[in-house]
Amino acid sequence: MCYNNGVEVAEVFCFQPKCRYPGKPLASTTGKQGGGTLFKSRPKMPEISGIYKITNRINNHHYIGSSQNVYKRWEDHKRDLGNNSHHSRYLQLAWNKYGGENFCFQILLVCEVDDLIDYEQCFLNNLTCEYNICKVAGSCRGVKASPEKLKKLRESHLGQKAWNKGKSPNKETRRKMSEAHDGKKPEDYYWYGKKRRRSTVEKIASKKRGVPLTEKHKKKISKALTGITRSPETRKRMGEAKSILFTEKQLERMAKLRESGMTYKAIADVFGVSRPTIRRRLP
Repeated sequence: MCYNNGVEVAEVFCFQPKCRYPGKPLASTTGKQGGGTLFKSRPKMPEISGIYKITNRINNHHYIGSSQNVYKRWEDHKRDLGNNSHHSRYLQLAWNKYGGENFCFQILLVCEVDDLIDYEQCFLNNLTCEYNICKVAGSCRGVKASPEKLKKLRESHLGQKAWNKGKSPNKETRRKMSEAHDGKKPEDYYWYGKKRRRSTVEKIASKKRGVPLTEKHKKKISKALTGITRSPETRKRMGEAKSILFTEKQLERMAKLRESGMTYKAIADVFGVSRPTIRRRLP
């Protein structure tokens, strides 16, 4: 039975202790369990934190959620569903198909705010929740966005300036960053041993290709290289690289490989020379 515009209080359990047995049923339909009191009357408090369920009366499919204020959350659900903008596309499609009058809201469990995620996960593990996209409480891990949503997200970010663009950390922030990296080895970082895909490398290179360096950037490079002396071996290799002569056919082949999307490094491996040698021969 539904009360107050589709809100039903169905066997509400009040538990104070934290859920220590995820994956097991929390309570039965009669009596007491784990220090909890069973009652079937509607709570009088305007704000209740707990676990709720939205049920489709036609096919008995469910949506499980948690909130610090379950009644307000139900109003939020109805507003989003009525505007056809609910985050769960499964629940939205069912709402559009069967109509809001065929859905009922139930409070399953009343608990402390700090225990919401644990209890919600217990219900997700034990009930079949056809309308829940996220199967991990409080996380969207494993959920893949549809191509339409990805397109909308991309369009919403186009032209927006990055929050940290043009900003530089102050001395105190730099000191903290330096201390955080002290004593770390390359293998301690998540990117150690990982290589970018060729398509990613080409995408990054295409954005930088043909972009002229600013005077400020040139001065930084010049300052960084000032005072650096190259070893005799390095000078010898540089001299040999400059003296390498390629035939017209080899140069044409380089150009074709570059047009096909091959990186300078890959082309250099084909001809057995260094990357800068290839870069100097190609535009």
